[in-house]
Amino acid sequence: MTSPRMKISPKWSGLGALALSACAAALTTGCVVRTAPPRTTVVATQPAGTVVYQAPPAPQVVATRPAAPYANAVWVEGHYVWNGAQYVWTPGYYVQSRPGYVYTQPRWVRRGRGYVYVDGGWNRGRGRAVRTTTVRRNGVVRTQTRRGRGGTVVRTQTRRPNGTVRTTTRRRNGAVRTQTRRPNGTVRTTTRRRNGTVRTTTRRNGNVRTTTQRRNGTVRTTTRRNGRTRTTTRRRNNNRQGGRVQVEVR
Repeated sequence: MTSPRMKISPKWSGLGALALSACAAALTTGCVVRTAPPRTTVVATQPAGTVVYQAPPAPQVVATRPAAPYANAVWVEGHYVWNGAQYVWTPGYYVQSRPGYVYTQPRWVRRGRGYVYVDGGWNRGRGRAVRTTTVRRNGVVRTQTRRGRGGTVVRTQTRRPNGTVRTTTRRRNGAVRTQTRRPNGTVRTTTRRRNGTVRTTTRRNGNVRTTTQRRNGTVRTTTRRNGRTRTTTRRRNNNRQGGRVQVEVR
């Protein structure tokens, strides 16, 4: 028996001949055809509103600030930005001042369990006086800024050589807010209000502990750890002898 012959379409025979001729040319000339790798995109700076679930490092301490290149120059503090994979340090620089405007420094703002970068910009001063005083001694940089008439808002920031940054904000209504950032990532914020309420929040390795103490003696502590929340409330009796403790775990 003779096997049936396979008919090849002229279209496919032409393509096969073309492929064979291309391979022969490649072998003759020594050329090698390579496939281009897929393109990868690297984000240089984070888009507005991007939440980063990693605490930013403590700002670097600049021992000597460069001289201003022109009169009334405003210094933009060095800060970290997120490039899509890690934090990258951006050195400080000067910008031209704008009459009637106040420059707000770039910063990271806490949002939920992450952080959002807020770029610096100009805001209308509305006639508010802004005075900034910087003192450097033994590697410690202390900057005090007063805003408003008579120093309505006083903001004091202290940077130590070990990377610890402490910021205290005092307002005219008597509220005092102190935030301490340590190199190990611990952030402790204490807010004291005029009515006697003191609230302290400590964030460390993803754990959050908040303690609120009121003037009537009530102390409430909330601890969030590994997805669990524990709340302890201590209330003082009217006779000021002993007290009541309530514990709630979720």
